[in-house]
Amino acid sequence: MNAENLFLKATKNSRLITIMTFVVGLLFAANSIINLILADKIYPTSDMYNSFLPNDCINLFFGVPILFMSVILALRQKKIGYIGWAGSLLFVLYNEIANLFAVRNTYSVIMNATIVLLGVVAIAQLLASLDYQKPPQAGFSIRYPKAYGVILIIMGLLFVARAIMNMVNVANGMVLPLPDMGVNIADLIICSLWIVGGILLFRKSTVGYIVGFISYFHGSMLFMALMVFMIIQPALCGTEFVMSDFIVIMAMSLTFLIPFVLLIRGSATDWLG
Repeated sequence: MNAENLFLKATKNSRLITIMTFVVGLLFAANSIINLILADKIYPTSDMYNSFLPNDCINLFFGVPILFMSVILALRQKKIGYIGWAGSLLFVLYNEIANLFAVRNTYSVIMNATIVLLGVVAIAQLLASLDYQKPPQAGFSIRYPKAYGVILIIMGLLFVARAIMNMVNVANGMVLPLPDMGVNIADLIICSLWIVGGILLFRKSTVGYIVGFISYFHGSMLFMALMVFMIIQPALCGTEFVMSDFIVIMAMSLTFLIPFVLLIRGSATDWLG
């Protein structure tokens, strides 16, 4: 089986998934706009305002365009579109899970829960629509899959372990701001998928090739968004820009960006074809 056949089934079953994805994207955009307009009411504390207001801007002008562009590329049978489609849906889920557990007003709970539910269904349907039944042959292969798998496993473990430690500390009486709690829950859920993708890629399974690419795309999006967040937060919220933190995040972003570029360049698949 070559890469063309791998995505053939998804192309044939894309109508329902496409509709669900556009609904998710439109709700995601609308939610960000409403949050920006009503920021003082939706984010009543400085912690929530400083954490989520810049993020709404990033979601609106970064996350939503990448999601829609990925869908358009996929519908034009560009294979990179399928990777971006799933990866950007994970980006939406990560942000909405964090919001769901941190922002407690009635509107936000209903809206965030709706987006999370629809997003989970959409990405599950998308992944299920791909044909994983046969191992990839020369048309869909990468060099050093174990090395790429190990990187995903290590990065996933770092974020999941940090989230678990923080939750244990909260259980023992430590006070954690709601935005931090939301992010930790999102890390625990979504970054666990990096570990799964890394293990599957390490084992050279057919699913691993796809999930590995998706994980690297999502991680690259997440860290690029975080760097933008650190740049625009001082301008929007009056917080201090900490260069040392920015350098650390930039270095961590390279652990996703460089492998993702190498995967695309080193794969036998024509991802833009």
